Amino acid sequence: MRTMILARAAKDNSARKVILVEPDLFFSAQDRGPFRGEGEENRSLEDLKKFDGQAFTARLYAELLRTAGIDTVITVHNHSIKV
Repeated sequence: MRTMILARAAKDNSARKVILVEPDLFFSAQDRGPFRGEGEENRSLEDLKKFDGQAFTARLYAELLRTAGIDTVITVHNHSIKV
């Protein structure tokens, strides 16, 4: 919430662009969700089914950041090229 409050304050005070630099983006480990993404066409149905009932948390977090006013996110995730 702190990040989103700061971003909103920046936008409310006329910032043209807000860039978040977050080396360890929250929830980025939950970036797969129950969908096949780019480069994941061969994910098995069994792999997809293990996400049944779980929130696609990385997507939700990204949507919340955008709503708060963050225009760009710079991050690194050592285990996923998608992030």
